[in-house]
Amino acid sequence: MTLAAMENIVIESAHFVGQCNVDFSKTFGLSEKPIIENARFKISVKSDADTAALERLTKLAEERCPGMFSLTNKIEVKTELHKE
Repeated sequence: MTLAAMENIVIESAHFVGQCNVDFSKTFGLSEKPIIENARFKISVKSDADTAALERLTKLAEERCPGMFSLTNKIEVKTELHKE
């Protein structure tokens, strides 16, 4: 909602739903198919802002969201194991 405030858009409420298609065959060593092929997001917003402003806000969120960035760009991942 920070981006909305930066754009002077008042959001009364918002509901987000994320979905993806998952294939566990690689997880179980049965194939080399991608584990996740796509992701879909549905956003329901209660606001007095017009649709064009909300669509612009959605585009800005897609461009600036760290989660969206990690979904759409290859990033370096490092894993450290610490045994206690």
